[in-house]
Amino acid sequence: MTRGNRGRRSYKLTPDGLARLRASIQRTKPWLRGTGPRSVEGKNRSSMNAFRHGLRSDRVIEIQRGLAELLRLAMHRSTPDTSR
Repeated sequence: MTRGNRGRRSYKLTPDGLARLRASIQRTKPWLRGTGPRSVEGKNRSSMNAFRHGLRSDRVIEIQRGLAELLRLAMHRSTPDTSR
């Protein structure tokens, strides 16, 4: 799927195909089963999705801030002391 057609199918459903799709969705009711992880392990695993897939996740930002602080300290220590 490209960015321009996000969420759209590249094909058209016939009226009969659309009716069958709607009937199937009403019969299977997928929204009743989509509850997400229930166990602690599953919740921990799914919480890593943003970490793995997003550069704006809390953990990545925390790591970036820590690295920036270390770099600032290293630069501060490496500057020559001109007060002597």
